Amino acid sequence: DSDRIGAFARKWMPQRVMGGLGKVKKVMVLGVRAQIVTAIAQMLVAIAILVVDFSILRVDYAVMFAILISVLDALPVIDAGLIMLPMTAYYLFVGEYMLGAGVMALYLIVLVIKRVMEPKILGKQMRLNQLLTMIAMYAGFRVMGFIGLLAGPLMLSGTGSPEGVVI
Repeated sequence: DSDRIGAFARKWMPQRVMGGLGKVKKVMVLGVRAQIVTAIAQMLVAIAILVVDFSILRVDYAVMFAILISVLDALPVIDAGLIMLPMTAYYLFVGEYMLGAGVMALYLIVLVIKRVMEPKILGKQMRLNQLLTMIAMYAGFRVMGFIGLLAGPLMLSGTGSPEGVVI
């Protein structure tokens, strides 16, 4: 049906509008692809960091926890704190203060690494300047919430050429 719908739209819409819709489609595909690549890269880095550090801290089921935390961290609304903050509270409650402090420090490290990596990888995938990508993500988040994290860079990449803004 995609071909039939496209033929109908081309028949009744001005060429100028159809060209604009084509550009929007290119930007959206590029943005979604960039978000997926960014999420996968962040998951792999988080898994590596968590496995090594959980092993050093001698946390039981280190690999399982690392994978679970990384997958949850890749979801838009959930982050690593969903697992790591209760882990920290549990270890502090049972008297394992060093382990609790270690898990909390590890959570902060993963959080900072994610915040630093995301604009850099996303900007590179979308062929945008990393600083502009970070600003667009922040502005999008402030204006539209979590959807704005994706929409901000998409709007930035839609300015000017289909390749986006490159400085």
